[in-house]
Amino acid sequence: MDSDRSWRIVRSITPRPRTGSSPWNNPLARRSDKYLPVASAALVFVWIVLVPFLAVHACLAAADARRTARVEAKQLISTEATLLRATQARYDARGLVMAADVPVEADWISSGGTLMQGRISAPTGLDRGARVRVWVTADGSLHAAPRSAVWAGGQAVFAAVAGWIACGVLLLGLDSVLKSAVRRRSIRQWATEWAQLGGMDG
Repeated sequence: MDSDRSWRIVRSITPRPRTGSSPWNNPLARRSDKYLPVASAALVFVWIVLVPFLAVHACLAAADARRTARVEAKQLISTEATLLRATQARYDARGLVMAADVPVEADWISSGGTLMQGRISAPTGLDRGARVRVWVTADGSLHAAPRSAVWAGGQAVFAAVAGWIACGVLLLGLDSVLKSAVRRRSIRQWATEWAQLGGMDG
């Protein structure tokens, strides 16, 4: 008796599967309702399959970015520019000095011995005649500081990961649009059929 009572208690607290909870087991489900989960699973499968391809692309892009960064670093020349005027400090809304660099006129000597002049970025609080290190090309033109090979490779990997996430967002949006379209179509079909049934009853 105790065993039968325990079995009934177990059966009473165990959730039972609902009949027709799956569209494949529901005789009233339409074909679109049955194949919609398959389409969603296919989109997830496509997103997962993209992982090895993007991994290979990230490795190749990182290697190419590191190689480009090394070549760029070899082509650039580090020199010192002389400020032609003092750098004025900038203040924020609270009256505090901003630590960001400011543009200022300066001159420098190119690798060929030519005196060059232009606007560079320099820290605030420097007097006229102060020297600031800049990067220039072989003809003396200003250039941004070269990226390190590690930083360039990291940027390429980050771009690949961001691309994979973007693909996932696009596939998720496509899945939402597909489900919404199927639901609207099913609602229209149900409304048409109910209207026909109402006409037959009349």
